[in-house]
Amino acid sequence: MKTLKALLARRSTRTPTPNRARSQSVRSTTAAAISQDSESADSTPQKRPNTILHRNHLRTLKSGLILLLSKVEPMLEGTPFKVPFNVVNTVIDLATAVSENNDHFRALFEQVSHQVGIVNGVLPKTPSAEAKTRIRAFSEYLITELADLDSLSKRSTLKKILRSDEDIEIIETAIRRIDGQLKSFHLEITMSIENKIDNSNVRTLLLLVFHA
Repeated sequence: MKTLKALLARRSTRTPTPNRARSQSVRSTTAAAISQDSESADSTPQKRPNTILHRNHLRTLKSGLILLLSKVEPMLEGTPFKVPFNVVNTVIDLATAVSENNDHFRALFEQVSHQVGIVNGVLPKTPSAEAKTRIRAFSEYLITELADLDSLSKRSTLKKILRSDEDIEIIETAIRRIDGQLKSFHLEITMSIENKIDNSNVRTLLLLVFHA
């Protein structure tokens, strides 16, 4: 019995063999590497999916505004209003800055982007005289709002604008007005198209009656 206990005691205090020591060292090194990679991944800033989605919305808004302005440009001939294509870039830069970490502004700009797409879809290729008047009035309003935002961005740096509650309020008010005008204009154009179709149907019916 004493001999067995002595053998077990010597076995428990035996120095690890080189192979066993090497195996333990590899396991320790691997664990440390995994822990380090994990910490590195946690410390590396990652773009949130909604941030990427929002920037896509802003790109859509930019292309939508350029398309809309190019469509209404012919209606502004003979007026003092000029299509400010260069202003669009400034406004999008301003929109990107104020909505970078602000979900409220993100939702607002995404809503405007959606409305611009709707209006681009309903604008008639050959508008009636009434539609032209409505398009011209809307275009002049939109250009004025965009020019005001451009003036605001040039008045100070983006950092100072973001620190100014007054400037932030001005931007939000302007964007809300643009959104409201887009909705009203969409409704007006839709009603104008429907009235044109109704009048056309009436004329067709009268022609059929008189030629019967």
